[in-house]
Amino acid sequence: MARKKDNENTAPRPFPLATAFLCLSLALSFLAFSSGGIFASEDNISKYQLSVDSSHNIIFYVFQHTGYSHLIGNVAVILAAGAIVERRIGKRDALGVFFGASVFAGAIFALINTDYSIVGASAGGIALLTAAITLDPRKTIVWFALAIAVGYAMIFGMNYYVEAQKQQLTAEAKALGEVKEKALESKDAALVEETERKISERHEALGQISEGERLRETQPSFEIHFFAALFSFAYLIAFRRKEVMESLATHWAPLFRLLRID
Repeated sequence: MARKKDNENTAPRPFPLATAFLCLSLALSFLAFSSGGIFASEDNISKYQLSVDSSHNIIFYVFQHTGYSHLIGNVAVILAAGAIVERRIGKRDALGVFFGASVFAGAIFALINTDYSIVGASAGGIALLTAAITLDPRKTIVWFALAIAVGYAMIFGMNYYVEAQKQQLTAEAKALGEVKEKALESKDAALVEETERKISERHEALGQISEGERLRETQPSFEIHFFAALFSFAYLIAFRRKEVMESLATHWAPLFRLLRID
């Protein structure tokens, strides 16, 4: 027997504007903090990081990332999961999950890890991912896998670019060194001064890359992600219980039956 679908199911889903704006804000903030480069400066990280001694950065730390791989990884998760969450429960609750988890998990992390600091939007990203899996696990798996694949491809491309830049800067510094030696032999003071300046610029650029790569190796904290996921699920139960129950009946109940979980 044919049955007409409900209008709620057939109505077009709104474009996840809040998620797109959030990702754009993270990207623009990174460009600002890194002065248009591919790594954030250690000074800016120290200024905006969250720790027990810098609780005023409870929101600002979200918009600070150590480098392009840190940013791309977080944006990929937020974009995939945030779009699903926003379409299911709206932009207000999607942003509530993101920022609420960032504040809650960040505060807990700072209180129990008094000797450490943290930056980045991974807590909010994990919170959105938790909400997306709870509300629509099948779609989340597909979109998350796609986002991660694209993200890793972008990171691989950027890694190749950075390595090429290092080789180019090293070769230029070496060539300039040879020019300087010849200038010293000919006692051309102006040329010596110019080549020294250019060599210093190349070494400074190499130093910035090395510093960025060192910061990039910082390992993410499991604790902040755990508390973010916990907050996300608690938020859904508190404010979106109906959608959670519908998802349990529609998406999770068949899996439970398959696994013979009562």
